[in-house]
Amino acid sequence: MRSDVVMSASSEVLPPSVGERNSAAKLTESKVRAIRTAYAAGGRASALAEAFGVSPRAVRHIVRGTSWTHL
Repeated sequence: MRSDVVMSASSEVLPPSVGERNSAAKLTESKVRAIRTAYAAGGRASALAEAFGVSPRAVRHIVRGTSWTHL
């Protein structure tokens, strides 16, 4: 295995800067899952964004699956 690639719990090969391993990440995998669960239960993107310290746009990308796609 190459030293610049890390195996995830699901055994897929991910680049080293994916998800919370990215030094600029404001969220953890558990917070992303919580956002998706809360949104599915009827939470508003703006309220979730404020609660988790990210933008409403970031929340929309998370729930649509265009970011944090490895989860």
